[in-house]
Amino acid sequence: LQVWRSCLVECLATGAFVFASILIIVSCSQQSASPMTSISVLHFLVISFLILSVAPSSGGHLNPCITFMAMVLGYVSPSRVVMYTGAQCIGSIFGSLCMKLVLPHEVAHKFALGGCTIRNSAGAGFPVGSAFVAETFFTFFLMFIVATLALDPFRAPVFGAILAPTFIAAAVGVLVFVSGGLALGYSGAGMNPARCIGPAVVMGSHNEELWRGHWLWWVAPYFATVLVAVVYCLVPPHHVDIYRGRKDFISSLKKAFGSHHPQVPSETRISSENLTP
Repeated sequence: LQVWRSCLVECLATGAFVFASILIIVSCSQQSASPMTSISVLHFLVISFLILSVAPSSGGHLNPCITFMAMVLGYVSPSRVVMYTGAQCIGSIFGSLCMKLVLPHEVAHKFALGGCTIRNSAGAGFPVGSAFVAETFFTFFLMFIVATLALDPFRAPVFGAILAPTFIAAAVGVLVFVSGGLALGYSGAGMNPARCIGPAVVMGSHNEELWRGHWLWWVAPYFATVLVAVVYCLVPPHHVDIYRGRKDFISSLKKAFGSHHPQVPSETRISSENLTP
């Protein structure tokens, strides 16, 4: 029952995020000739508020890649990953459908319902290879911050339940800002498969550019997430503890092979735990 409740929270939160995201993109694009600053700042605020609101109930993933990363690091089970991903995609479709009902048809068609596009209807945009590389590195940057600040057992208590979501939302805002102006017709970094599938499903065949290369918005983020997991497992951020453990291991080897050293009086002995790494 707890898992189903968490899935419901993820569904509603993702729906609210997609609804707000589309509204931000359409509103800012119509009001300003250079909307990326406003879009990135507003995304930062919306994501921060949503994660802080729903994190106690479901973890506040709002992204299948974050859920997958949590499974790789041992926080959630594979079955929960499947359920969360389905809930996030359903929430995205629901939020996109609600936004389509709010917007006039010509506005929704003009802005492709704020969806993820590689090229526009005129053919301007990124080649598939360039878009794949860009999406991989943008998602890698975001997932690396998620893994090292929010999911790492050593550093998560340091940043706490407020700073970690704030930094993650700030990273999303920065990446949205720097990627949004790379090429005309390119919507910018998606970094979230659920965010991209909602507008594509709701608009259907009315906006073919949403389905052109849609696989990229799934394959590239998951590929980047796997890369982050490999890097995190090979070079964990808590390297000081690794060095300390290595030192203890060497000391135990010396004791095992009978290496003796003059005893230091207890008054002058310094504990290794008091040394600053």
